[in-house]
Amino acid sequence: MRLKSLFFVLPVLLGGCASIYDVTPLVAESKQAAVQANNDGLVVTHKNRIAVVPVKFAINQFESPRFLVTVKNLGDTPFAFSTSNIEVTFNGQPGRVLSYEQQYEDIKNRLSFYNYGFRMPISFQYGYGRPFHLQPVFEDSGDSLDIQIALADLDHLHKYALREKVLNPGDQYSGEVTLGNKLSASDMQHLNMQIKLEGDTYDFAFDYNVRH
Repeated sequence: MRLKSLFFVLPVLLGGCASIYDVTPLVAESKQAAVQANNDGLVVTHKNRIAVVPVKFAINQFESPRFLVTVKNLGDTPFAFSTSNIEVTFNGQPGRVLSYEQQYEDIKNRLSFYNYGFRMPISFQYGYGRPFHLQPVFEDSGDSLDIQIALADLDHLHKYALREKVLNPGDQYSGEVTLGNKLSASDMQHLNMQIKLEGDTYDFAFDYNVRH
């Protein structure tokens, strides 16, 4: 029990002294500013339209960057879209784009670590999530805070994560993309995202500047 408590407390203590970084979309001539959910992001329209918006415009050093990616099929043939279409580089080094399945396995492992097993209601089975406030498991006062956090992450994953989707002509699809990277300790950092779709590459860039 002490070991589990240490694993939970340590990130909290680290988060207390973590630097805060402001996220700035870089608007090139080939891109135009877009507004989605009151947040400024980047949108590129070519054969199709793709918009990338940071989920949060200020993150701490130990958070994983997340983006809302929206794709609209402007063509006349269907295509599949998933995290496999997305590549990122952090400060010139290859980054990791986490798939829905990878994030699901991570949460399942966290629950196993806390000896929670998989005693979840049917609404938490793979690929389906009922709204957070309707989950009876959250009413179980015997669940520890770390289990509650893991279950909340699972609920968020089911609701918002980008999954593989076939888009027919005219279809639009949005989902959150989570990176498996954390920011380094340097004051200024740079992220490039490339989305490859139907032979075209759509480029998006963001700066991360430490807040003083």
